Amino acid sequence: MGAMVSPFISPTNDASRRDVQSQINRALAGGFTGMMRVEFADKKAMSLFAVNGRAAQVYLRNHRLPSLNWERELEARGKGQLTLRPIPANGIRFEKILLEQLETVLPQPASTTRLQTMFDLAKQDHSATLFHIQWKDADGYVMVAGGNIPLVKPILRANDSAEEGLAALNQILAWNETDCMVTTHRGDITSQAWLEAHLNILFEWSCSHILQQYAKLTGLVMVNLIVRSLKVNAVQNKREIFANGANLTDSTIFGTAAEMSRAYRKMKSVIESHIEPVIGSALLKNILEQSRSSMRGVYVRISEATEYFE
Repeated sequence: MGAMVSPFISPTNDASRRDVQSQINRALAGGFTGMMRVEFADKKAMSLFAVNGRAAQVYLRNHRLPSLNWERELEARGKGQLTLRPIPANGIRFEKILLEQLETVLPQPASTTRLQTMFDLAKQDHSATLFHIQWKDADGYVMVAGGNIPLVKPILRANDSAEEGLAALNQILAWNETDCMVTTHRGDITSQAWLEAHLNILFEWSCSHILQQYAKLTGLVMVNLIVRSLKVNAVQNKREIFANGANLTDSTIFGTAAEMSRAYRKMKSVIESHIEPVIGSALLKNILEQSRSSMRGVYVRISEATEYFE
């Protein structure tokens, strides 16, 4: 099996601070979404995550910085080598998990035909699992929710483009290279990045479930009114909320898990405030209990610790 490579990596030679800053600013001005990583001469690295040309989070090595002032880090450390790694906003959470992971997880050889079995087995776990799949000409991520939550989040990067959603998953499973390398990252809540990934799954799944049940009772038109309200709220608060029918997706990059938790509880409260006057508190409570009682494992602990369903 040949060496596996990740596409979309375009490192520069060592450049002056001014040149690196100029390249980053050009990428941001062009609406860059993904990770920009600068390797400094002192062997430390700065990772800047951006969404639609807006700086969203800065790391020094594997530590989050409290400020988005990436220019200050450049000024303090001088020249470095810049790598641009475009990835959809949803995939930034995956990159953050890898950054914050302290132990080394080695890739294992696998066959592309076995990937579906690996994903199916992960669905039985009580927490999420992140698979990083590498072929010679492409790579992808697949996050399997576990915890009795039927969510799978795939991203495929190939041919200078990236695909998300069901189309990406279908392409991953049908990829035309027989052999691949798979790195399996088992979820926990020991890092903020993993906690955020689980919170995101909990939010998307529970709110989509609520809206789906509401749609059965009142029709999709009533759901669309709620979605419209959420989108207005999202614009006001610089959130990345999307909807496909009654299914919600959030691609917002939050500074901390605590900030994410507060935002998600508030958005869920907005949904409930629209639904309760229409169907009544008793029926809404029943729908919420369906969501709460069906999940397992780490999601139960997170929902209790954050009072998500209160």
